[in-house]
Amino acid sequence: MSTSRETWPRALRSNDLETCMSEATRPYGAAGQSRSLRAGIACMSSKLPTQVLTRDESRPRFTIRSLAATDHDQFIALVEGSLEHLCPWIPALARGASPEEFFNAELERTRVEEPARLSCRRVGIVDGRIVGMFNVFNCSSGLTLSADISWWIARPFVQRGYATSGVRLLLRHAFADLPRGLGLHKVMAMIAPENVASLKLARALGFRRFTQEDHYVRIGETWKRHECWVADAFVPALAEIKPSRGIDRPSLRSECE
Repeated sequence: MSTSRETWPRALRSNDLETCMSEATRPYGAAGQSRSLRAGIACMSSKLPTQVLTRDESRPRFTIRSLAATDHDQFIALVEGSLEHLCPWIPALARGASPEEFFNAELERTRVEEPARLSCRRVGIVDGRIVGMFNVFNCSSGLTLSADISWWIARPFVQRGYATSGVRLLLRHAFADLPRGLGLHKVMAMIAPENVASLKLARALGFRRFTQEDHYVRIGETWKRHECWVADAFVPALAEIKPSRGIDRPSLRSECE
């Protein structure tokens, strides 16, 4: 499709184009041909408008929010499309729960447990689409306020940094003081040794290995050993997650029901 000069940027109207072409074809001799071409390109480039995208415009927007009843269709379609990918890590699915049953159970836990601050369940959202889920659960009170953490990302969205972003955001909420956050002191994640991606994520966010709390978790009909990784609110190295108090690190914790 051709374009008339009247539709070009103002900077290329009038005699600017002729000037640039003259620069490109100026006789430098055989040895200077590449120089003339570079000069012409540089001249034309300087006349073109440049649009600089902000960070928000140049990358997908990721956030987390509470699971809602209106997520039903999208959530189920997401899980159905990733069953083979998710079953090895999620006990409910490994035991044969349907995506519908899985969604209903998660929604009910959100409805009942979140107001009592017993758990915090969030879906990861990228440009309006659900990509996975992030959970803090089994919140306990006492001298040490602790909980478990888990997460999963659907197959089409793995290896894009969404798991790391989601766990980081959830940890900020978990370690934030009441009533803004959950006021937790410690978060534990149980990760299967073969879950290389989650182990890498846990290390990257500063979780520490806690071998005394390793457990066997039932996945389907099999009991599998899981490593315990702990994030502590007071760890100075994690200040980027919760600047006001220090922070912890993430891991994959499978929920035992």
